[in-house]
Amino acid sequence: MAEVNLLEILEALVKRALKKGADQAETFAIQSLSQEVWLGNNSIKTVKSTPGLGMGLRIIKGKSQGFASINNLDEASFDDLIQNALAFAKANLTDRYLLIPEPADIIPLNGLYDPRLEALPLKETINMAKTLLRSAKDFDKRVTVDSGTVAVSAGQKAVYNSLGISAQEKSTGVYAMIFGMARDKKEVSCFDYQSDASRKLSGIRIDQTGKRLAQNVVRSLGAKPARSFKGTVMLSPYALEGIFLYPLIYSVNAQNVQKGVSALAGKLGAKIASSKLTILDDGLLRDGLASSAFDREGQPHKTLKIIDKGRLKTYLYNSYAAARDGVNTTGNAAGSYRSIPGISATNIVFSPGATTKGELIKSIKEGILVTRFSGNVNPVSGVFSGTVKGGFYIRNGKIVHPLTNTMIAGNVFEAMTNIKGLSKKLVKVESSLLPYMVIGGVSITSG
Repeated sequence: MAEVNLLEILEALVKRALKKGADQAETFAIQSLSQEVWLGNNSIKTVKSTPGLGMGLRIIKGKSQGFASINNLDEASFDDLIQNALAFAKANLTDRYLLIPEPADIIPLNGLYDPRLEALPLKETINMAKTLLRSAKDFDKRVTVDSGTVAVSAGQKAVYNSLGISAQEKSTGVYAMIFGMARDKKEVSCFDYQSDASRKLSGIRIDQTGKRLAQNVVRSLGAKPARSFKGTVMLSPYALEGIFLYPLIYSVNAQNVQKGVSALAGKLGAKIASSKLTILDDGLLRDGLASSAFDREGQPHKTLKIIDKGRLKTYLYNSYAAARDGVNTTGNAAGSYRSIPGISATNIVFSPGATTKGELIKSIKEGILVTRFSGNVNPVSGVFSGTVKGGFYIRNGKIVHPLTNTMIAGNVFEAMTNIKGLSKKLVKVESSLLPYMVIGGVSITSG
């Protein structure tokens, strides 16, 4: 990938936008290249290399906002880009909270870039995909790999605005995912998926990822129903991510709070969860997939406590939502060059508990372990319901047998107040670090 100086291009675009009539201007750009190798039906299926290139221009004129984007960095496209943004500003309603943020101190973040990944030949990415496939298949002949991928990316991003923000950053990443099942004669196990990711080539464990999938699907053979009851559920980190994270992040998004569609509106400082629960949004997490020195608006990322020992400490803000509430941005502006800045979490990190996974199982008189959840979660109400995948019935502190034909239902916000335990080991799931969590009061339907 032939690098260009993004900041020089963006500075020229902003200056031209001001000359063309914008009161304020902000532009954001990316340049990247990714290699992807896809698995399917126990073999390598697709290999592709995908470039990413483009920039977006946001302008403020007379308290109206306009935005336009293009998928190139050519100066010949500047005038059309500017005219489109100005036209949208003219058509939009005025809003006194619209602004382009002022500069804040940004400290460069180490560990985001690995030159080995940027220089990695495509054949090495293919070899990693072969290792992923082989590590699952060699564990047990009954394992079938339905799909999977290994992706390697390298690139840079930059943001520049008319008030003096000028920030640029290089990063790399490697990601592996595998999805499959086990077959034993006529019996088919539950599907399972496993993943791993890192900013550095040395940080990913391809063979262990495939082996974990194989272990999970093989041990779920011989599944049978348990009984229906309301009681204790132990969520794996993958199940926790599938049930808890979406409604939590949705509800602490300041824009959702302002729209009145957040269950946590008006609850800052209030106790909303068990005192066992502390959750961070850590945009500076070492090796975090969502880590960066700055957000979509060029504001510094931070390490924020969203929930501290059960109390709600903050909502997540970009500059616009912060202006509406009269507070400072939390550095959570998010989005690509194709859209105006929204709001998102970065790396969600749960503070660990004090016990091991095995000790948590021993503490359960009767309940189930949910390895993976497939169902619906309402982010506004927190209500969830769905099928247990790769689950296990627990009785008297021991796993009795794998589960089939079992569903769970409950409410995330109620479950947060009824946490019985958290594991001290955290597992990386996408950009999050999550524990095993034991909660009570969940409806379990099996049979």
